This record gives sequence, structure tokens and C-alpha cells, in this order.
Amino acid sequence: MLNKLSLTLAVCAALLAGCGQSADKNANAPAASQAADRPVYNFGTEAVYPPFQFLDEKGRVTGFEPDVLRAVAKEENFDVELKHYIRNKWAESLNKQEFDGWSSAFYSNADYSQAAHASKPFIDTVRIIVSMPDNEQTKNITEIGHLKGKKIAVSKYYGQKMIDLAASIAGSHENVMVTDSFYLSARELFNNQVNGVLGASYVLGYYEQQANKNHIKTKAIDVPSEPKREVVFLVGKHHPELLEKINRGIDKIKANGKYQAIENKWFGQSTHR
Repeated sequence: MLNKLSLTLAVCAALLAGCGQSADKNANAPAASQAADRPVYNFGTEAVYPPFQFLDEKGRVTGFEPDVLRAVAKEENFDVELKHYIRNKWAESLNKQEFDGWSSAFYSNADYSQAAHASKPFIDTVRIIVSMPDNEQTKNITEIGHLKGKKIAVSKYYGQKMIDLAASIAGSHENVMVTDSFYLSARELFNNQVNGVLGASYVLGYYEQQANKNHIKTKAIDVPSEPKREVVFLVGKHHPELLEKINRGIDKIKANGKYQAIENKWFGQSTHR
């Protein structure tokens, strides 16, 4: 009798355990289903432009733009994968559908119609020159005209037009130091090898934060001839639904404060913003 009772209890226990496992699986099913339902879009980015996009010490794409894009994706229930790629090949890669979009400091005033639609702008930036007020050679520089004959650094990332702009401000191309990155331009300034750095306000604002950590003071000088430039995401023409999601998501993160939190994370209280 006891053996029969033990066998019955064992069978019941097994059945109950099975029911519990089944219930657990059913409880987890909606979450798994929701994750499976989230589309994944692949974005190209040339991750050499801190703080907008760059590779961290583990080789992962990080920066201001990736954070904005991921926040937009979360609001609109999709996922993004970012891959480091050559920026000049953005059109080719979109036309071949190697990527669904691009996030790499694209400005709204350019023509992308050959391969993409531009999202609504999410940040704007202006051209400025950053100098050092405590430097004996630059302490009296307060306006753009005072930079004539001075040495200006500019990153080659901006292209020839920016290099020519630096030359027009400094008086000649001989007074322009072209560097391989914004970091190197800023380093030349902090090492007193140049009198100013020409660049985008938010980028230089990021480096101002780094300088402030070392108690180095900087000052910004406006470039009056240069208009504001708005930064956008690019979306391949084969994904009109993605463009709608990104535009809605930008509005949402601007309204709920998530965008401002990302901006503060990367640019802090910089005076160059």
C-alpha cells in the first residue's frame, strides 16, 4: 500500500513539475515573441569622429550619435546594429542594401537623393575657433580678424573647404596645420604649437570638457561667415518605414527628456555648445 502511495505521489509530483515548467515557458513566450518581432536595422558609421561616433577600447561603436539612434530605436520598438565602415561609400552601400541607414555626422544641406532620404535634424552645430585665453600669444584674440597671421589647426576629416576656410582666416595655407584627427588638433593647441583650432562647436565643446579636467581654460571665437549646420541620419530609399520611425522617435526623445540627457552626457556644460 505504501509503495502504491509513494508511486502515486511521485507521478503527481512529476506532473506538477511539468505543469510548472510549461507555465514558465508560457510566461516567457510573450517576451521572447516581442523580441523576435523587433526588426533589426543595420547602420554604417565611420567611427573615427569623437564624440559623435568612435570605437571604444573593446572595438564597439559608441558616441553621441549611436546613443541618439539607440534611444530612437527603443522608443519605436526596433533594434540597430552599427558597423564601422568607410563613410565615402555610404551611397554605394545603401544602393547595394548592405546597410539600411547611415549615422556619421551627415549635414542636412547636402544632396543624398541618389541613395537615401535624410531624417529630420536632431542637432545643429556651427563653426568656431577655440583658443586659450591664458596663452601669451593668444590672450588678446577676441574676434576672427585677430587670427590673421596666426597658426590654426584643422582636421583633414572636414575636407578641403574647411582647410581653405582656415587659410582665409589665418591669411595663408602656410599658417594652417592639417592634422589627422580632432584630438590631434586639440593637442597641438594645448601644447602651444598653434594659436587656435577650427572645428564644429559640439566637437570642440567635447574637447573643452577634457581640457577642463586638466584645468586648462579655453575660449570660443565665432566664424560669422559660416551658417549653422544640422545633423541628420540617412535612411536607404528601400526603407520608407524606417524613416518614419526615426522621425517619430526623434520627436519622442526630444519631448521626454532622453535626448537632453544624452547631450549632457557627451557635451556637459560646455560653453561651445
